[in-house]
Amino acid sequence: MLPISTLIDRVWIDDPTGVRVAMWTTPEAEQGITELSLQLSDEPSLGNWTITVENGQEKEIKQFIVKEYVLPKFSVEITAPAYVLRGQETVKFAVCAKYSYGNPVIGKLVTSFGLKFNQITLRQTEVLTVTEKINGCHDIEVDSAKIKYMGKTQTWGSRMQFDAEVEEEGTGTKMNATKTSHVRRHPFEIAFDDNPYFKPGLSYYGKVALMMALGRPAANETINIFVQTFRKSGVPVYSGSNNYTSDNNGQIKFTVAPQPNDIERFRIKINVLIRASAGYYSNNDEMVTLHQQVIYR
Repeated sequence: MLPISTLIDRVWIDDPTGVRVAMWTTPEAEQGITELSLQLSDEPSLGNWTITVENGQEKEIKQFIVKEYVLPKFSVEITAPAYVLRGQETVKFAVCAKYSYGNPVIGKLVTSFGLKFNQITLRQTEVLTVTEKINGCHDIEVDSAKIKYMGKTQTWGSRMQFDAEVEEEGTGTKMNATKTSHVRRHPFEIAFDDNPYFKPGLSYYGKVALMMALGRPAANETINIFVQTFRKSGVPVYSGSNNYTSDNNGQIKFTVAPQPNDIERFRIKINVLIRASAGYYSNNDEMVTLHQQVIYR
């Protein structure tokens, strides 16, 4: 097959209603290629348009679709920590704005953050608001000292709320997102593998697993086991405690000495040493109770 160098007879375009909106007669072809163009109106007919090329007895028809242009949709996502410690100096989070096909959104980012308290009616403290430029993703670091009530005892049971609004450059389209993180006194959680009953005259064995709030074992931490025994009358007979150091799995094993027949129950209190050097919330080392349980005979 060789490209033709002669003139094409006719080329025309019909809109979806069959109306001929343009026609060219004997357009010149160079190396078998003819380049033509049609400027659509501001409100063209939507649907299938037809291009027809006629050359002698030959005719070729192709279609193209004209449809309403829809601005690419984008979404905003906030990545925030699962929890925020009351004493930490900074809080870091990130905001990402991307189109549905993955490309980054360029525009203006407005973020705000503050504390909310779980009371009868949810009360929010003053919020900090920051306006910055964004190109896809943006990392944000908040100075905790600027957040009202952060570091105070009132933060127990509260949440930190992160809000982000992204305004797309050029269109002004806005999308937003919200994320919350719990505010904690310390990062520890406990699992007590226990037997809820004891037998007089026999030792009682227990195991404790100390973990960080995200499930990682808390190794080399000081765990204090406090035991108090009671007669049936409720009169306490003995109380005492021992310190243990958690192993690489965050675990300790402890033993309660055999109890005499007149002991009806004993109470176990599991404490962990919060070191001031960790910077969680206190200027002094402090034992914090994580779990209490009563063991019956």
